Amino acid sequence: NPGDTAAAVTLLVPANDGTRTITSWTLPALAQRVVSVHELMPTQWGRLDVAVLTSSPIGVERREVWGTPLRGGHGDLGSTGPRTTWIFADGSTRAPLRTTFEVFNPGAIDAELAFLYLRASGAAVTRVHVVPARGRQVIDVAQEGVDLAATDTGVQITATNAVPVYVERVVSLVDASGLARGAHAGGGVEAPRHGWTFVDGATGAFFDLHLALVNLSTTTAQLAIDARRPDGTVVTRSLIVPAKRRVTVLLDTLDSRLADTVVSVSTRSLNGVPHVAEQVQWWGGAGATAWTDGHVAT
Repeated sequence: NPGDTAAAVTLLVPANDGTRTITSWTLPALAQRVVSVHELMPTQWGRLDVAVLTSSPIGVERREVWGTPLRGGHGDLGSTGPRTTWIFADGSTRAPLRTTFEVFNPGAIDAELAFLYLRASGAAVTRVHVVPARGRQVIDVAQEGVDLAATDTGVQITATNAVPVYVERVVSLVDASGLARGAHAGGGVEAPRHGWTFVDGATGAFFDLHLALVNLSTTTAQLAIDARRPDGTVVTRSLIVPAKRRVTVLLDTLDSRLADTVVSVSTRSLNGVPHVAEQVQWWGGAGATAWTDGHVAT
């Protein structure tokens, strides 16, 4: 709570049987509190949604860890409200990666959703899902058809009947047993822009730094990528993202000066066509089989 007055906080956690656990407390000014959902609901297991209601603005972040001993985790900010459009640039069904979309419909009407998948090659692919009123659904991209198997893909999710929903995407590193050894998760954006900036990034033998780019328009996007090194050097490279396509860029392959460095990266449109960009940082070694965990930024 960064404010100068206390905030009344209510935490709502829906359980597997349809009931809700409601916990309330007062968060003093300039104070922090960490709440364990497992301690609130020790007998409930599985996927769930959490809502936080407050009497005044506060900051809230979710942190999830897993494994015994701990083997991975991720964190992200929550969404401030449901929307009718969600766009994600990153996603992959190439082993050992698994991509799922977690959708929650808080409304009293079923949500009819169109998933427009943008691939690196070939035409865009559309799938339709109906999420029941006050229901939750998990969409595994690898189960969406053979044309979405073993591929990188971005997606635009649109509520065709104007019922707003919450959406988060989870990309997991899955081991031979089917368990996640690492993952990143987060919400999407509402619209493309003409530029995106990412302050934190690193390349080298231990890191793989990618840019995931999607172009939702019917016109080719001409982009510039500006990579800023600690010594002030700016390395600029141009590329194109075809209409209705996804492009992935491995930063350390753009220029030898980016092969082993910390770096900040920006994208900008050169021909006025907007795009969506996400920066994906994996670590543990070079290549997906060596990765142990990662994170994503939009």
